[in-house]
Amino acid sequence: MITSQLFCFFLRKKIDVLNKIYNEEACMLKRTKCFVLAAVIVLLFAVPSFSADYGIQFGGSMSTFNQYPTTLGVKIAQGNYAIIPRIGMWMVDYETNDQDDTLTALTLGGTFDYYIPQLSEEKLKPYIGGDLDISFWELDDSHTAINITPHFGVEYWLSKKFSVAGQAGVNFGVGEVLNAENRVATTSGIFVTYYF
Repeated sequence: MITSQLFCFFLRKKIDVLNKIYNEEACMLKRTKCFVLAAVIVLLFAVPSFSADYGIQFGGSMSTFNQYPTTLGVKIAQGNYAIIPRIGMWMVDYETNDQDDTLTALTLGGTFDYYIPQLSEEKLKPYIGGDLDISFWELDDSHTAINITPHFGVEYWLSKKFSVAGQAGVNFGVGEVLNAENRVATTSGIFVTYYF
């Protein structure tokens, strides 16, 4: 009788723990869906309101500290300036000492670039700029990180509607990512853009 009561007690405790974990994961998934939906709405309604050249940009960055998600963004160019609101996601199996976990990252951010007219040619345009990214990390529990990355790069037009860009910069990060609170790292990236 006592054994069955103890078994029921421990079973109820285990079910309560599993319910708590499930509710936390459902909450993270719900927040992620809300951010993705908000980003899509902003991109769909903001782009036509600009009287500028715009295109779809796809690319990714790597740093000496960590890899960043591959991102998809809308590039809006006006004269010597460009802004690129973007979104990215990254999932990877991450081994800790005692278990395997899945690391999930959602990044929302944007880039501001200034094309240097004195150095620009017809197809080759150097630029300087900066990135601001907010990343939401999920590994055991949720974390938020902010990254600021001043950079320089070069964009080369392969045709009137298609370009390739490479850039390098220095990343300054605040917020916990893989047990690191503050970060400084060099970064590099490559991006392709199709202009409409």
